Amino acid sequence: MTALKKRFKSIDTIRGISMAWMIFGHLIDWWTKPESSWVVGIFHSFFDPIGASCFLFISGMSITLSYRKRRSKAKYSPDISMKKERNEYLIRAFLVLLVAFGYNLTVAIGTFDPSFIWAWFILLTIAMSLFLAFPLLYTSKYFRILFSTLLWFFNFIIIDVLNPFQGELGLLGLAFHIFYYPLNLSPILYFFSFFLLGTVIGDLFFEFSLIDIPVKKREFAMRKMIWPLFLIGIGFLIMSVIFMYPSFLSRRTIPWLFYSVGGHFTLIAVLFFVQDLKTINFKKNYRFFYYYSYYSLTVFLLHNVLYFLFLNQLDAFWAIIFSFSGSITIGLILNLVYKKLGAKFSLKIQISLLASSVSTKVEALIMRKR
Repeated sequence: MTALKKRFKSIDTIRGISMAWMIFGHLIDWWTKPESSWVVGIFHSFFDPIGASCFLFISGMSITLSYRKRRSKAKYSPDISMKKERNEYLIRAFLVLLVAFGYNLTVAIGTFDPSFIWAWFILLTIAMSLFLAFPLLYTSKYFRILFSTLLWFFNFIIIDVLNPFQGELGLLGLAFHIFYYPLNLSPILYFFSFFLLGTVIGDLFFEFSLIDIPVKKREFAMRKMIWPLFLIGIGFLIMSVIFMYPSFLSRRTIPWLFYSVGGHFTLIAVLFFVQDLKTINFKKNYRFFYYYSYYSLTVFLLHNVLYFLFLNQLDAFWAIIFSFSGSITIGLILNLVYKKLGAKFSLKIQISLLASSVSTKVEALIMRKR
């Protein structure tokens, strides 16, 4: 059971990279003058895969790994039940959903646009992905791969049917709003498959964590994780960049999906090989992205106060400089916050603790009634 306690540095690093990029992407989008918006387009076109899609992918990995670990502990502990772990997962999803609706309501009030109460900002996408993925966690990895692929396929059919009715008040217009509003964010039918693919890789990480013999551990990692993910990832990247240029730069297209998945697979394979297998021993433990990962939900909510700081005021050069400096400064501040407050400032951790507490109380109440 000791192996199950190990954290994977690669997961924290990728989640931190993804969050840092989203902050940078938002800042440069907010602060750039309209006449210099071409620079925003360049950054978003090439680096978009490490944004929302990557964050959902790594969230799928993380939640699956955590859920499998807790259920594994429940098998050997008389004090923990499987139902409690199930309830904790669902309560956590519900709490994230409440935060998502709180965020959407704030945006709706701030913009005087009630349509944003139901809008696919990434928090709502994560919350709904948690609910949708739960029954699928009991299916095989191959089924989830097939399901995510078919979902992408049918998504492009559905969007072609619903797109002409965007903004209309009829049933099809309502369906478009529910599934796709607005298209430039993270609609569930586009992005749930990233989360679901992440659950598949999360299962591989869990299987890896169960192996106690170092030689077999490394053999499993190389044969079933690193090489397959790296080769598939590189293959997708080459196919999209060389044979689908420039279509892969257009968000929400099939070439973009190949480009994104290829980037995710390649990044996790390389970082897992370097960090978790300790192929390269760094003399210093660099944790800049860890703080972005640890405080990801907190940072996402709080960074919105920077929206009006230089709103549409900076040309291309200064927008890049200030946005990059802002992202670095936030990371340094998070380092100080971590030393002073630790988990108290992490909304993600607090939601997990609250979900665990509520789940325990529910379980105790059920036991008393029996």
